[in-house]
Amino acid sequence: MIDISGARLQPFQAFHSFHERINIHIKVAHSAALLLVRHAGEPILQNQLGELITASHPSWNAPPVRNLTIDVQRAQDSAISAFALMAIFSAFDDFLIGTEAEVSRGLGSNRPKDEELDDADGTEEDEEKVDRVFRFYASMNWSSAGISNLQPLLRYFRLCRNCIAHRNSRASKALATLSTHSELSTALASLQEGPDRGLMTFEVNENIHIPPTLAIMSSHILRLIATDMNERLVAMLGLDGILKSVAHQAIRLNDELGGKPRSRPEAIVNAFLTKCRIRLGSRDDSIAEMKRLGIWVPYRNAITRGTAAPNRSAQRT
Repeated sequence: MIDISGARLQPFQAFHSFHERINIHIKVAHSAALLLVRHAGEPILQNQLGELITASHPSWNAPPVRNLTIDVQRAQDSAISAFALMAIFSAFDDFLIGTEAEVSRGLGSNRPKDEELDDADGTEEDEEKVDRVFRFYASMNWSSAGISNLQPLLRYFRLCRNCIAHRNSRASKALATLSTHSELSTALASLQEGPDRGLMTFEVNENIHIPPTLAIMSSHILRLIATDMNERLVAMLGLDGILKSVAHQAIRLNDELGGKPRSRPEAIVNAFLTKCRIRLGSRDDSIAEMKRLGIWVPYRNAITRGTAAPNRSAQRT
């Protein structure tokens, strides 16, 4: 008996892992900035910044800035968050594309068309781009009730990202309007249990400054959406669709698993299913189900071809 109720499919696994890494990166980068302030931010230490820059690389013998002013500190803070926000939405767009690919494999020709889903670089005024998640839900006839409260926050952070990418970090009219809208504060309040951290408000063409705490929040919000999408994808694919997806990705499975490569097809599929949090009654369950679907032999052959070639090469050398 195979239990898929807690399954985490590959697109969600990748985004979840990214969320954990970017969380650490932001906190380490922000802590490093604080350490720099303590080391070079006091008036008595005003020349320390230039000395640190000179010492950090042999070609940087003419520091572009010598004093760690408030403006420099604020710019550094904004740079950490801007980088993070760009990386977060890049990872989320990759998750969306991966989810769409899983749907296409699961439904084949029955998949509703959504040609704009892979359009990752639109302008900041592209409303369809901003709401792409909800367009995807609509195309799949999935209920968006579980994430509807997150829609204003998703739009806010997506617009921030687009303005950073396409407007040199200047707020667009769409972002300025949304940043002061009451629906945004209502959506934020529904997520917070502790003190209200609030979101930044902007005027048109004002420089965007997002604190690192809000960059982390944006990743958290996207992970909540990804969690809901993963659950709906699992329910849609069912065990048969998941196993077909595993068979399709046969050659990549060892890379996805990480660690010591496996050569036995049975070991690879079972290890991958376990990584996806799919519970197996016995190690033979997956093989029996794949044989039922008629995909075991093609999967086994793909694994054999993929693992035999390197071995032959190694023997020749």
